[in-house]
Amino acid sequence: MNRYTLGLLCWLLFACVSDGDYRPIPYLNAEHLVRKGLEAYQKDHFREAGEKFNEAFVLYQSFDNTQGCVLSLLNLLETALAIHDFSRAQQTIGLLATYPIEGEFKDKLAILETKLAFQQQHYSLGLQKLQPLFAQLPPQTPPTAQMLSLYAMQAELELLNNPSNASQGLKRFQAALQTLPEPSPYYQAALYRLLGLEAMLQQQFSSAKIWLEKALNYYQIRAQRRAIADCLEILARVALTQHQTQQAKQHLEKGLAIYVWLKDAYKIQLIQQQIAALK
Repeated sequence: MNRYTLGLLCWLLFACVSDGDYRPIPYLNAEHLVRKGLEAYQKDHFREAGEKFNEAFVLYQSFDNTQGCVLSLLNLLETALAIHDFSRAQQTIGLLATYPIEGEFKDKLAILETKLAFQQQHYSLGLQKLQPLFAQLPPQTPPTAQMLSLYAMQAELELLNNPSNASQGLKRFQAALQTLPEPSPYYQAALYRLLGLEAMLQQQFSSAKIWLEKALNYYQIRAQRRAIADCLEILARVALTQHQTQQAKQHLEKGLAIYVWLKDAYKIQLIQQQIAALK
């Protein structure tokens, strides 16, 4: 699911001044902290990013800048979800509830709440959180990145919520990609992964492995660590269903190494338990 979020909120809160920036120092310091958080996030240094966004929130709060507080908290929430820090995520959602949130900020919060529901395996709740966003999408050709991301999120939630039913989200995602003269490799890889997940759930294990390895190849070339680890976990499930215990263990150990690097305590514990169960 983390592959389909719409990204951190990184626009500047204030207009740039060409002949020097004369805003008060607290504004500049808070904006600097947001930038540093973004830089850390882009390097997959999620705990460092979270610290910067939290510092920015505290600073914006000190001079009652609501927009800055909300932006910092939304980025902090996305960063917490990147490493499955559910406690921090819930705490941040509680803080966000104390602020008025409208427009793009409101949409972003709905996406992040969908992601939290997904990570906690509350798939039907995730679909409920997602539905209002579809109502706001105008008919548009070619589809926007936002539309493609929402379709992909819907597809994964539907596949996991009810594996026996065809996923309407997956159909919409495929149809939208077909309207593009040159689909983005990013979304093509997302489609491969979803097709692999669907094939696995339908016990078409050979097809699942082919699709997942295609997606994995894309993510490996681009060093997208979380996506790589996610594909490896699904490949491990495929291997287990075929009684290929050693291969499943190898996939899990590779994924574990990534989560150790990311300092994702939740996933580290989860995968260690899975590996121990294979011995």
